[in-house]
Amino acid sequence: MNKKQINLIVLTTRDNIANCRVLETGEKISLRLSSYQLFEIAPGEIATIDIKKIWEFGSNKYISGELIDHQIKVHLLDLKPLKLTDWDFWDPMEEFEEERGYKTRFSR
Repeated sequence: MNKKQINLIVLTTRDNIANCRVLETGEKISLRLSSYQLFEIAPGEIATIDIKKIWEFGSNKYISGELIDHQIKVHLLDLKPLKLTDWDFWDPMEEFEEERGYKTRFSR
């Protein structure tokens, strides 16, 4: 990666913009790409962008450029594992016993 490139974590995508975080700093930034490039990326991916322009409007920071690469690199996202909780076994037939006899319009 050269100085004119940046790695962004894609958080959300909309019609013509993607909300991202800079991988190295965590700073929020909005990514403007051409529509055909924007449709190639998905939330959770790491996008490498060749920077064309960076600017601020109001309190928001924007970046535009060319999509170089996009990959899923889970180890770089710094995700916290879900906590597992021990639960008792339950029987759904027992739980919904009163509904078993109920007929719907989809019942045979």
